[in-house]
Amino acid sequence: MPVEQTIALGVVVAREKIDHPWQEYRWRAISVFLDPPDQANWRQLMKDRGSTHYHAATLPLVLHRKETMSYRVNLANGEPSIYVVLREVSDFGSHYPVSVHAVTASPFEAQSYSDLAFDSVDRVSMPERLLAMVEAFVGEHPGDEKFI
Repeated sequence: MPVEQTIALGVVVAREKIDHPWQEYRWRAISVFLDPPDQANWRQLMKDRGSTHYHAATLPLVLHRKETMSYRVNLANGEPSIYVVLREVSDFGSHYPVSVHAVTASPFEAQSYSDLAFDSVDRVSMPERLLAMVEAFVGEHPGDEKFI
């Protein structure tokens, strides 16, 4: 029984036009998907009048046996989710003001990221196939380790 499992996830980020006096667009993660290409490089997926969707990043989702309690909380909340951490980019030469910093299935880890000033955390639905993988991982690691 491995202590951790790594799953590659593609992250889709939307650039949405907003009506705000100081900001023209809002950036937010809108979904994740399995079996992504190795590199995303902000590949445009869709564009309409008010928004553009990009495959912004391919990142590893790492499930660790010591985090199974937090995964159980996520699975029991009625809407299992992946939490995507977006970080402001300070490089003025970048075309994109955010980067995808991390993905996690742990609501506890997501909370710690949301406490940082330059990070924002978006909650997106967990795809069915990924949900089955997380449930299987939690099933293989049913309890906390006993202290010796």
